[in-house]
Amino acid sequence: MKKIAIATENGKTVSQHFGKAPQYLVAVIEGETVVTTELRDKVSHQHSHGHHQPLEHDDSKLQESENAAKDIHLSMSDAIMDCEVVIAGGMGWGARNHMQNQGLQVIMTEIKEIDLVIKNWIKGILVDQTNLNH
Repeated sequence: MKKIAIATENGKTVSQHFGKAPQYLVAVIEGETVVTTELRDKVSHQHSHGHHQPLEHDDSKLQESENAAKDIHLSMSDAIMDCEVVIAGGMGWGARNHMQNQGLQVIMTEIKEIDLVIKNWIKGILVDQTNLNH
């Protein structure tokens, strides 16, 4: 049995920006069958950021910013630590590196329909499009 998490805004389509997605659709897959799916809340950048302030050239502020980003990424991965894969339509390199460091395989895709993404993942033909990282 395997679990995959797909960033989504509505449970039907893949979010084009991982950081802004409020949910994951988690699919439990056994063999070639989807056993169950569930929506899980995901911390988004909107929930975790206040108003963006321009960073000053101050090392302590830069360190604060880096630590805040790590905390946000950790919060984003908490809900899917029982999954093997996370899929989105776009993702920042910081988030991607964090997810991979947490042991998750990261796949970026241009496919919008979650059902098709799951079918392609089961078939082993879902390709990671790293050009969608930013």
